[in-house]
Amino acid sequence: LSHFYEQQATYLLQRCLCFLPFVDPPSTGIARIKEVIAERRFLDYELREVVQALGHSRSSDAFELLIELARTGGNRFQAFAMEWIEAMADLDIPESKRVLMSFVDPDTQQLGVEQYFEHHNRERLASHVVGIARAESAVRERLYVLCNRELSQSKRMLLAQVISELGTPDGALAGLNLIHDDASPA
Repeated sequence: LSHFYEQQATYLLQRCLCFLPFVDPPSTGIARIKEVIAERRFLDYELREVVQALGHSRSSDAFELLIELARTGGNRFQAFAMEWIEAMADLDIPESKRVLMSFVDPDTQQLGVEQYFEHHNRERLASHVVGIARAESAVRERLYVLCNRELSQSKRMLLAQVISELGTPDGALAGLNLIHDDASPA
């Protein structure tokens, strides 16, 4: 019976944390979220809704906390990776766009967020990079240029997926440069 009450208390705490990014000023609420996460050991999946709320807040303080969660997450990060990708896209600030681009562009400043994404999360990430590229022609042109560069396997595979989803004639031509017989996978 005590386990039931513990689960209920955790659920209510999660819900309360989801409101904190929307207090005025957001920095106060987000600082409190950091404190609670540090004090209480949440199970990996229990942070999903909090991560989503941080993304919807569109606050630079939320961005910093999302980066911190990704850096320290390790295997824990995989439990809320999908929500984290969505939160970065929902923030819709230049910093969050740079982070999304950093997974495909080796010249974009890395913020210590080097994560392996499972296939379904890689698709989601590619979709958001495509959204950025469709909105900003400079990003689209940068992606075409990256097709001519030697990239790590993860960046190359993600770039191939982005170029494919972009679906432009110029992208198709640039994407041909990603085909290498000596690379793994070819």
